[in-house]
Amino acid sequence: MTELRKMTEKAQTFDDWDFINCEAPRDSDLAQIALDNMVALAQTVEEWGNVYLAAPKGSELQQTALDHMAELAGSYGDWCVVHRYAPKGSELQRIAVDRMNETGTDLSDNRLRRWNYD
Repeated sequence: MTELRKMTEKAQTFDDWDFINCEAPRDSDLAQIALDNMVALAQTVEEWGNVYLAAPKGSELQQTALDHMAELAGSYGDWCVVHRYAPKGSELQRIAVDRMNETGTDLSDNRLRRWNYD
């Protein structure tokens, strides 16, 4: 843990703080400091996905991360991430399916067909 504390002195990027968060004991002060810094630095769907995974299950932070992912999503891959983390059967999951279908390049692709709910 001492080594991780030393790392916080030099941590600057999202990836630095994500690493510290992953290595710190789950409910420790260090994990929370790392998570707070991750939230402050997150800018992409992937980064907000990592925030979602690091946040306490069912927390307001998970919802915030999901909201940011949905706001930033643009590509098929982004919408796949949103779909993965959205509550099963939710409106957001259905929106993600629609966006994946819109952004897919080949509508006969099996990856797209399996997302259709009808």
